[in-house]
Amino acid sequence: MLRITRHEGSEGAVELRLSGSVSGLWVDELASAFTKATWSAPSRLDLSEVTFADPSGVSLLNRLREAGVAFVGATPFLAAQLCDGTQSPISAGPAAHSASAPASASGSAASSAED
Repeated sequence: MLRITRHEGSEGAVELRLSGSVSGLWVDELASAFTKATWSAPSRLDLSEVTFADPSGVSLLNRLREAGVAFVGATPFLAAQLCDGTQSPISAGPAAHSASAPASASGSAASSAED
C-alpha cells in the first residue's frame, strides 16, 4: 500500500508525502502523480514514512531525483538504496514538514489495497 498526499507550501512549493511501500503497482501510481495535469511538478518528496522500495520503486525514485526533485526524510536504508555511487547521497533523517495545512480531499491522492 502507498499513500500519496500533496501539500502546498509557501511560494507555490509542492511536496508529496509518501507513506508505505513504493513497489509493484504503487510505482505506477506514484509516476502518475507526477504527470497529472492538475498538479504542478512537486519540488520535493517526503520519504520519511516509506517502509520499502522494490527495484522498480528505487529506479523511479532515482529518475525523479535526476529530474531535480528533492528528497527529504529518507531512512538510512532507503538513502543507501538510492545512492548508486554516481550521485551524492541523499540526506537521511527527519523531514522538515512545512507549516501549511494539508491539501483538500481533491488535492490528495490516497491509494490503498493489500499487496
